[in-house]
Amino acid sequence: MTIFRLIPTDTVDPCWQVSTHMGPVVVRTESEHNARDLAAFAFKVEKKSCTLEELLTESPWSQEEVVACVVAIDPIYRLAGPEEILSPQLARTRVSLCQRRQTVEENVS
Repeated sequence: MTIFRLIPTDTVDPCWQVSTHMGPVVVRTESEHNARDLAAFAFKVEKKSCTLEELLTESPWSQEEVVACVVAIDPIYRLAGPEEILSPQLARTRVSLCQRRQTVEENVS
């Protein structure tokens, strides 16, 4: 795994209306693409009708011109472990809850 730091560079862009967070994010994952997708999912504003494709194209976290992504070399974060958002902590809880909700919805269908 690699540790990525996502850093907002243009916080006045209107695309931030679909995100609940506008600060830096640290993600442990396999690729920059996955890091961006995890942030988009974790910080999405709840909309009544939003497909996964819409979320990933509208989210500022998916846009290179709005959010920079760099490999983070920081001993505070371990490379070993599951794919997850490491900071901010609130996002970790939200992603976990969303994943559980999706699993329940799949089992009901």
